[in-house]
Amino acid sequence: MSHSMKSACRMLAAAVAVLAVSTAVAADKFPYVGVVTGEEVYIRSGNDTNYYPVMKASRGQRVTVQGESFGWLKIAPITGSFSYVDKAYVEHSGETGTVTADRLWVRAGSLLSNERSTPQVKLNKGDTVTILGEDEGFFKIATPSTASLWISARYVVSEDQAGSMPLAVAPGSQPAGAANGATGTQPALTGTTAKPTSDTPGIIRRESSKPRVSS
Repeated sequence: MSHSMKSACRMLAAAVAVLAVSTAVAADKFPYVGVVTGEEVYIRSGNDTNYYPVMKASRGQRVTVQGESFGWLKIAPITGSFSYVDKAYVEHSGETGTVTADRLWVRAGSLLSNERSTPQVKLNKGDTVTILGEDEGFFKIATPSTASLWISARYVVSEDQAGSMPLAVAPGSQPAGAANGATGTQPALTGTTAKPTSDTPGIIRRESSKPRVSS
């Protein structure tokens, strides 16, 4: 092996080692309590502005951060959030529902629209859910603890950091990122429809991934 090839191999090995350490350090910091720093920040069903918002978070609100992906924080379900499951695969008795099929999708519900297309987590036969109501062939349920929501990382700091910085935005100012749908007026929602299949009840088929643009 030539000297140049040996040097390249050593550099590659060093880079892999650094990446492994960085990944381990990043994993160690989750979960943690985060504090929302913006006003009316959208909490979304996925880690992109094309995913519909499910509710808004207020300045100073605490969230449990479970992970991070491309500038978005994965958070545990918060008070007020809810989800949907297909009624055809749930037997209910009072407020308790029992899943009757494997791999049943739970879909994110929204306080801001009628969207319910984003899959959150799968349930299996025998799992139970808390039923909050019914709506057009779906049971509205309390979001399972294993499900997640998303919020822009630019509007959340750790609880330790929050103690040493102001949380308020300047009066009359537009929070940074409002233009990309992180805060402010609700953007157009992604057009999607749900079609269950026999192997995965309630699985989501996205017939159009292109977001509709509002005027």
